[in-house]
Amino acid sequence: MKAAPLAFLTAVAVGCWGCGGTSDLTRSEYARAASRICRAATTRTAALDVPGLERAMAAARAIGTIVHAHRRALDALSELDGPKRDRLRVGRWRATIDQVLDEAELAREELEKGDVDAAAAAATRAARLGSHSVELGRAYDIQSCRLPELVRDT
Repeated sequence: MKAAPLAFLTAVAVGCWGCGGTSDLTRSEYARAASRICRAATTRTAALDVPGLERAMAAARAIGTIVHAHRRALDALSELDGPKRDRLRVGRWRATIDQVLDEAELAREELEKGDVDAAAAAATRAARLGSHSVELGRAYDIQSCRLPELVRDT
């Protein structure tokens, strides 16, 4: 009698091995889906005007909105399962986007503390990493997520 419940649980566990994300997509399907997610986040945030450094708190709020939208996009990207042979490359691309967002969040935090120089440095690092993520995405035919300019001098 005890073997039947164990066999049932094993069957359920094996049946749900791939549960939680989409099934493996082809390279082109993954590139299209990822590009669609990134385009949506980029479009949502492109119109946001990040004020200059003299308005640190307003700039911090705008950057927070940008980071939130792109974190949601990154979460959606994490749900996509590309081809197994490309998971390392795609993972590197997503990790770079995550680093961009970490630097953008640091810029926001520094603006809230009033440290404009540290915020500008973090925003510069975010921009460099953003360029790198675009290159990594382009190598996979993905239109990568792009953040608007975070901090501009006045």
